[in-house]
Amino acid sequence: MAGTATAIADKYWPEHRALIRFSVSTASGIIGEGIDRATYGEKSSSVLQDIVFHTLGAAIGSLITDKFILTPVIKRDHPGSNYSELAIQYHF
Repeated sequence: MAGTATAIADKYWPEHRALIRFSVSTASGIIGEGIDRATYGEKSSSVLQDIVFHTLGAAIGSLITDKFILTPVIKRDHPGSNYSELAIQYHF
């Protein structure tokens, strides 16, 4: 879900991509906790704690990924030789 939101935000609203990622992640966390509360009858304090920490994680994640994006790199030099890595890009 977050990947789809990021792809859409980068294409149509690149200036608001951090806000869109945060909103989608937070909304999905709240909906998931609401389903857990309704299905399993969890305590309100447990649900509220989960929502607060999910929101905090979404805020940190959206701000970090707005500046630093992890990019997979795959190179094929010749048949049978594969090289893969995870690169960090910084946008100025």
